[in-house]
Amino acid sequence: MATITTLAQAGGVTSATRNWLATPVLYSNTIDFAQALAAKGSALASADVIEAIRIPAGCFILGAGLQTIEVDDATTLTIGVGTDLDPDGFVDAYDQAAAIAGAYGTSLFDTSEIHTLYTAANSIDIVFETLTGTLTVGKVRVFAWVLDINGAPEPGLVQIGS
Repeated sequence: MATITTLAQAGGVTSATRNWLATPVLYSNTIDFAQALAAKGSALASADVIEAIRIPAGCFILGAGLQTIEVDDATTLTIGVGTDLDPDGFVDAYDQAAAIAGAYGTSLFDTSEIHTLYTAANSIDIVFETLTGTLTVGKVRVFAWVLDINGAPEPGLVQIGS
C-alpha cells in the first residue's frame, strides 16, 4: 500500500471559507490516474491511497462523493472514499471499472465521518479497495461539502435605543 500525496491539485483545492457567512463550501478535485501513476513511480495497486482533498483543522465534513469523469483501463477497480477515521466512510466499493463517464458513487451516511469535527487537519482520500490488471488511465472527481467553523463571528447584542 502506498499513499500518494504529491499530486499538484491535492494541495490547491482548499481555501478559507467565507467565515462571516458560515456557509458550507463545495470542494472538488479531479484525480487523474495517469498523474497518480507518475507520482508514485511504480504501478498502482490494491490498497493504494490517493489524497484527494485537504481539509483544514476546525471543519465539519457534511458529505462527500465520487464521480467517474473518464473510464479507466483496469480489469477490476473498486474505490472507497473516506478519511483516516474510515477509509470508505463516504463511498464504499464503487465499481469504477464498470462505471460510465458521468456516473456517481453511492454516498453513505456514516456517522464516523459525517458531522465529525476535525480538530486537526485531515484529508479526504480515495483508496483502491480492489485493483487487478494495469491502471494507466482514467479520471474521477472527488467532492465534499465542508463547513469551516474557524473564526465564526459571534453575534452581538443590540443596545436598547441604538
